[in-house]
Amino acid sequence: MKNLTLSVLLGLITITSISGQEWILQNPFSVFGELRDILMKPNGEGWATGEQGILLYTQDFGERWEELELGTANAQSSLHLVPGTGDQVMYSVGPNLSRSLDGGMTWSINGNVVRSPTGITFATADIYYSCTRQNGVYKTTDRGESWELINTPGDSYRNIYFKDEMNGFLLGEIDDQDRLIATTDGGVTWSPLDLGMEITFPKFISFSNDMTGFLTSNEGVFKTTDGGTTWSLIPDSPSSIDDFFILDENNFYTTNGLAYQTSNDGGTTWNEAEVELSISEAIFALSTDQVWLVGKNLSILFSDDNTETWKDQIPGSK
Repeated sequence: MKNLTLSVLLGLITITSISGQEWILQNPFSVFGELRDILMKPNGEGWATGEQGILLYTQDFGERWEELELGTANAQSSLHLVPGTGDQVMYSVGPNLSRSLDGGMTWSINGNVVRSPTGITFATADIYYSCTRQNGVYKTTDRGESWELINTPGDSYRNIYFKDEMNGFLLGEIDDQDRLIATTDGGVTWSPLDLGMEITFPKFISFSNDMTGFLTSNEGVFKTTDGGTTWSLIPDSPSSIDDFFILDENNFYTTNGLAYQTSNDGGTTWNEAEVELSISEAIFALSTDQVWLVGKNLSILFSDDNTETWKDQIPGSK
């Protein structure tokens, strides 16, 4: 009996000690998952998005992050700031298009007719295009108030890019073959381009200036220096890329699962490194001394020395 009484007393003391301790919330967000894209502005504002409609926001280059409502619980794949709108119009791409008209503070579903979008591009401040996985390409001329399906040579696309109002590019399939498809008349007509070799899984296309552009595929990174008329494969360039960010015509950043690769000489040489804190899903740079990398478990890493070292930004919010 004495042993039983002693055990009860020790148990009460233990419970009292534990209940008197202070607990610290280590994850201040209502959701927990993988981040798939990040976007930063030169004034310090930034957004990161991903699984379950996660949307994080910072006002100080990521020193502290807070949670915003995106208006959907579906996973998001990319974030976009619309040029020429005074930094007020933004888009997030997921199973639907989500749009913000107040600089990224409040969001709502836009363009319900655009189902399963895979990419969005902005020809002007008013004219946008969105490609879809199975439903073709849609166009708006009134900043997303209304969308219409346009005629393209296929239905399944991975990405789209317009470098100006008339000249655009599509990455998709024609007769079950991956192709780069171009328009020079504002999307009225489209024609496949001959790259000199077959490509598989073309995923990203973007231009650093009017003449110099880049295209990623399972074969590697293709480059054009004549505005997109001809393309050539960069030797020994990374393939099977998860994300591709062009800072300028010399500085590129790519992610590929556990690793990231950088080039500071226009793609002539590439440096690969692994990160320990997260799987690298997406990367963004304001300069070579301001680079962010996002991935699993709400990981946001920051480098101020051209990706030589990284700092985990999320613990600053805990």
